[in-house]
Amino acid sequence: MKSTSLTFKLLVLCLVMLTNGSGQNDVYMRIQTEKYQPVYLYIKPLQSKDHPAIAKHLQNYIISDLEKTKFFKIILTPDPEKIQLNDSALTIDVENLQAISRAYFEGQMEWIQNSVTLNGTLQGLPERYLIFTQKYSSPQASIRWMAHQIADDIVLQLTGQPGIASTQILFINKSKNLALMDADGDNTRQITNNKSLNLSPCWSPAGDKVAFVSYVKNNPELIILNLENKETTRLSKIKATYSSPAWSPNGKKIAFTLIKDGNSDIYVIDNQGNNLKQLTFNNSIDTSPSWSPTGREIAFTSDRSGSPQIYIMDNNGQNVHRLTYETKYSDSPVWSPRGELIAFVSREKTGFHIYSIDINGENLQRLTDGRGSNENPSWSPDGSKLTFASSRSGNWNIYIINSDGSGLCQISTTGTNTSPKWSPRLSWEVAKG
Repeated sequence: MKSTSLTFKLLVLCLVMLTNGSGQNDVYMRIQTEKYQPVYLYIKPLQSKDHPAIAKHLQNYIISDLEKTKFFKIILTPDPEKIQLNDSALTIDVENLQAISRAYFEGQMEWIQNSVTLNGTLQGLPERYLIFTQKYSSPQASIRWMAHQIADDIVLQLTGQPGIASTQILFINKSKNLALMDADGDNTRQITNNKSLNLSPCWSPAGDKVAFVSYVKNNPELIILNLENKETTRLSKIKATYSSPAWSPNGKKIAFTLIKDGNSDIYVIDNQGNNLKQLTFNNSIDTSPSWSPTGREIAFTSDRSGSPQIYIMDNNGQNVHRLTYETKYSDSPVWSPRGELIAFVSREKTGFHIYSIDINGENLQRLTDGRGSNENPSWSPDGSKLTFASSRSGNWNIYIINSDGSGLCQISTTGTNTSPKWSPRLSWEVAKG
């Protein structure tokens, strides 16, 4: 069984400097080879004569977000003119596909009433050529989110891959309501209060809505909540048991499990609750659909072989084939954003554990250790991490782990938190709640 490492792979196809209309340069590196060296990012400490503590907090938030990516080695430098560079470390070895890069970031802070403005500039070293300059503004109380946006822009400019700091995690809290928190565990807030049992939350691709199952009328129904205007829409139009909704990548359809006439099958409807279509037809339990990134296929759980296993079918229900064979009991498949992996849970003696497998059924890898039970995996939008719920601390909380099983981090602490779902990248209008 071959193991896939999260060690970032850096293929320097090119260090592109394309001048756009604003005179800025787009510089990026595609991360694909094993001989990766972190980008040395020199940062000038942020300063504010009138608000030094806030400047320090903003700086620390930016650095924390960048360090979590593992792309960078951060070096604070008060005087950029005194940066000492090793010329031999700046060369690109095309044959071995490796490079060590240097960049410099500084920001000028301004205050307008209760709002903070930062004019950020990213430069390439040693020439100090301009990579990008950007103006960021935020209410003083929301500087953490501004830091997330700054960090994500730096990641995008230096790697070609958007960062994930400005994302959030949707989950079910102790009161069985839907709640949100930033991907670093901060800014937790409850977003439903219907005094009912709520289950199986999922995000729309745009991140402006969530679908979930609610017992608000004493029967499990499929609901959509608009995060911007807080309006809810009931999609379930027949009396049956609904569960495990999953939005299609284009946002036009929702797949879900429907228990009708004593049988559990996968169905799809459009995002208005119309055009119900059944995809699976047998006497087994078919549940937990997950769309491929292209929307052409759906992974799901079925016990048609005698025990629950992961299957894949076309989005019209055709060409069904089994994916997992080495595990005895598998459930909750989630397709990675890049499309090459499916994460799922497998039941073992100590509880459920999270695995990943290639979509061709090879390279099965267990990601969680033997502690507690681990359930409901969900990918970060860049595919580098997973969030999941675990009982390893004695109570159910939300954790994050790298896609190779390293870097375990607990991000909720209040207990009895389950069913996490990682958001797409969000705008400030949605994220602020």
